[in-house]
Amino acid sequence: MPRYSKHAWDRMRQRGIEKEWVEMCLEKPDVVLSPTKGLKQHILNLPDGRRLKVVIDADKNMVVSAMWL
Repeated sequence: MPRYSKHAWDRMRQRGIEKEWVEMCLEKPDVVLSPTKGLKQHILNLPDGRRLKVVIDADKNMVVSAMWL
């Protein structure tokens, strides 16, 4: 599993995103996008209908942010 930046922990806490959901999103994403500079976006549709996006710095193996779509 990747490490988490302070920014990621802060945003997860602010947005009510649990670590287990982030791990699910990284392990079995519905969509993976690699738009720029080594950052990857993993998107997961949760069973309750919400969509979670986790941004990871692939070079550093670090979660940099998490948000609801």
